Amino acid sequence: MRSLGRFVWAVSVLCACSGEEEAPSIATVDAFVAQAHAAACEALFRCGVSGNDLAVTRALLGDASRCASLRAGVGALRWGGVDELPATVRLGKARYDGAAALRCLTRIRATCDVAHPLAEMCGDVFAGTVAAGAACQRHEDCAGGGWCDRGQATGMASCPGQCAARKALGSECVANEECALGPDGQRAECFPDMAGTSRCIRVRTGAAAPEGMPCGHLVTANGGLDIPCATGLACVFASGALAGTCRQPQAVGAMCSETTACATGAACAASTTMRCTAIQVRRSAGERCSAATFELCDGHAGLTCRSGMCVAAGGGAAGATCAAAMGVPATALCAAGLYCAGGRCTMRKADGQPCAGDVECQSGACDQATSACAPRACR
Repeated sequence: MRSLGRFVWAVSVLCACSGEEEAPSIATVDAFVAQAHAAACEALFRCGVSGNDLAVTRALLGDASRCASLRAGVGALRWGGVDELPATVRLGKARYDGAAALRCLTRIRATCDVAHPLAEMCGDVFAGTVAAGAACQRHEDCAGGGWCDRGQATGMASCPGQCAARKALGSECVANEECALGPDGQRAECFPDMAGTSRCIRVRTGAAAPEGMPCGHLVTANGGLDIPCATGLACVFASGALAGTCRQPQAVGAMCSETTACATGAACAASTTMRCTAIQVRRSAGERCSAATFELCDGHAGLTCRSGMCVAAGGGAAGATCAAAMGVPATALCAAGLYCAGGRCTMRKADGQPCAGDVECQSGACDQATSACAPRACR
């Protein structure tokens, strides 16, 4: 037995010293999620923005470091519930690939084409184990690169959904989720082709465009092309347009409209002066506030604007007054089990009661098909 033990030990040492190295990777899914939050925050502050909403979000967060500590960038960029991914792996519904995770984050840090769910941008990080036709909660659950069909293509929400095979490039489609991902996990998209028919197309990131040139999402004979603007420029979109134009941001005090962009730290006060206005974040109770002039209370510090003054946002009892403010999570305005409705803290609704949004329900899920609160089976 001793000889066999020495033999096994020797083989293990030889294997360890053979010069073979594992591919660089992110070791655990929890580490990947933490780094995804940081990467989202880096992108949020690195990439040019032209709309007031993102400008306000960045001002309230302060910088990429604070954004990462609050784990807020993922929500701002609508990457989906990435915090649920470790549980998905622990439940055995998906397997995690650390090497693919590293490639995913490397791609994200090299581009500003980040306004898509993480499951679309980095579809090879998780390999699902749930067969086609079986119940699923997330796209990552589904085996063979499938997707979780919860009624996205029809608008009739269902929970849980069913795993389904994705469609090949060139196939007619209704929703992005239907389209097969690229071999390296990069996304495809359901988008009108040159003839106007919605089809699954590959989406590539083009070279940064100079001032006055097209940016955003363009459709070409070879598929979709996302074009960012060169450093210091913003991609400005007219209402409803998917493609925009690279513009030099306007300084504080300059006239603004939907076809201009304001400099970093400013937003267009379209309802009052039609000028770029500096966003001022109030981080202490008792300071003056006004949404119209972008004097905003820091919701991440637990503040909201009431009667022109920043006050503590949380803890309102049933019947207490509440006033929503930019940057303040809806759940922070009232005590646990309550939500803000019509300016008053109101009891959340039980399953089966009518609802218009998730925040109204005790379960946190308002079924779009029935407009009633439903058990939260899906994450």
